Amino acid sequence: MTVFKQARLQSLFAAFAVVLLLAGCGGEDTDAGDDGEVSESQYRMGEPITDSTYALVVEMEGEEDAALTRAVFQERFQTFIQQVPAVAVDPTQSRELRRGIAEEFIRRTLIQAEAEKLGLVPDTAKVSEQIRMIRGSFSSEEQLNQILAQRGLTMDSLRSSIEEEVLLQQMQERMIEDATEPTAEELAEFREEQSQQVRAQHILFRVPEPSKKDSVYEQAETVLDSIQAGADFAEMAARYGSDGTRTRGGDLGYFSKADMVAPFADAAFALSDSGDVAQEPVETSFGYHLIRLTGRRTAELMDSTQAHAMLMQERQREAFDAAYDELRQGAVVRVNPNIIDVDLNEPIEQ
Repeated sequence: MTVFKQARLQSLFAAFAVVLLLAGCGGEDTDAGDDGEVSESQYRMGEPITDSTYALVVEMEGEEDAALTRAVFQERFQTFIQQVPAVAVDPTQSRELRRGIAEEFIRRTLIQAEAEKLGLVPDTAKVSEQIRMIRGSFSSEEQLNQILAQRGLTMDSLRSSIEEEVLLQQMQERMIEDATEPTAEELAEFREEQSQQVRAQHILFRVPEPSKKDSVYEQAETVLDSIQAGADFAEMAARYGSDGTRTRGGDLGYFSKADMVAPFADAAFALSDSGDVAQEPVETSFGYHLIRLTGRRTAELMDSTQAHAMLMQERQREAFDAAYDELRQGAVVRVNPNIIDVDLNEPIEQ
């Protein structure tokens, strides 16, 4: 993966619920929901779980605890790996997947509990439409029933899973209702900002596991020292880079701020002149990056409709995060570190 936002594992989780539905790993082994999106806030962490049969437990005030068993966690992990085999052989992506499954479960658990507390019910028209679309993707009802049976599902259990998904969508729509429309001035400013682009090279040093973080940083610093002493950046990228850009000297082409995760974009745009190199390795969820500026330009202004959609998406995400943060305050998360070997409170870029 590169540092482009759309290449992140999180982009794959958008379809993860559907994969789970048709793979027969819905919430039958849990006390609440299943899976979801990443927020930047802090979890309230409880004592680690010592019972090896559990991967994660969410404790909520006034609600029954929700537990994700080890068996269901591993089933979901394998289901995703079957869809994206490359993740299994990359330690960083594999660890990110485990974190993603945990966060999906927590998010759905808390949102479902809040929806039930508010007395929301799934929109029957939307449920029927989803079922109609699924039926339409099979040649016959018999074929659909055979596929469901192979995955341990029935039409009734499929309908229940779809009802849960629709209810979660309805609750999330309620959570973003406070997102405000951008003013004309804000829209113009955003279009101007996005027209500013830079071109850069980078060298990515992946962190295979948390215990190796310091040693990877030291390696990045050593390579940076060599570059500052006169070593060719492209040659160093070819030798040390750990993503696809290494074959082209780390070149990322031109990009705007919105194209990259925030720490990388901020560091790249902070460089002044072509040839400047960031003075220290830049950390993102992908690992550590060395960054060299190679150009600047002003591109054509973004279409106003596209700019409006991007701004609204950003504000809706902020509104969702704010509402979700409130839900988190009433819950405590406990994890089994032997299964989920990541810090759920480690910052992660959107």
